[in-house]
Amino acid sequence: MEEGDRNKFLSLVRTEIDEEAASKPLDKEIENQLTKNMIDYAAEKRNFIYPCTKAELKFFGDGRVVTLVCADTLTFGYAPLISKTAKSMVPKSHTFYLHKPAGTNKLEIIR
Repeated sequence: MEEGDRNKFLSLVRTEIDEEAASKPLDKEIENQLTKNMIDYAAEKRNFIYPCTKAELKFFGDGRVVTLVCADTLTFGYAPLISKTAKSMVPKSHTFYLHKPAGTNKLEIIR
């Protein structure tokens, strides 16, 4: 996200896009719009990313889903990736939930 690499970001969130599109009425236009939204989101230039000096893992779904949460006093409770863009000076916390698909040893973004 910091580099603005649209293709790399899109490949990481492909599962999220597919799942969100599947949860809506069947319409190819919805999936196309979700993809466009993610591409635009990845292309936004992040001006500043807050430091998260201490993070901890949080598990959900009987330990099947994990995310990182800041544990320091400045950003407590937020995801460790916090940024601002040129469009909005309001900080945005980027939360990603990860899971390990059956038969693999790699974590993937699920939502």
